[in-house]
Amino acid sequence: MVDEGNVDSFLDGVTDLYSTKSRKVIHLNIKKEKPAREDVLTLVMGRSGTLRAPVIKHRSTLIVGFDEDTYTRILT
Repeated sequence: MVDEGNVDSFLDGVTDLYSTKSRKVIHLNIKKEKPAREDVLTLVMGRSGTLRAPVIKHRSTLIVGFDEDTYTRILT
């Protein structure tokens, strides 16, 4: 289980983060933009304190939440 205590190791190697909330897809290039840890946590963590679902980690890209267009673009 990924929670706030070990999310940093889970994010190790991730350069692109896509997070879907309410039909809005937010894309961050973590290496280039260097967002604050709290901003990243807001995008990936759920109210329960664990990683939101669904989550796909593909190479250096992390996709949190479901957006069919993002899945198609990144995974094909």
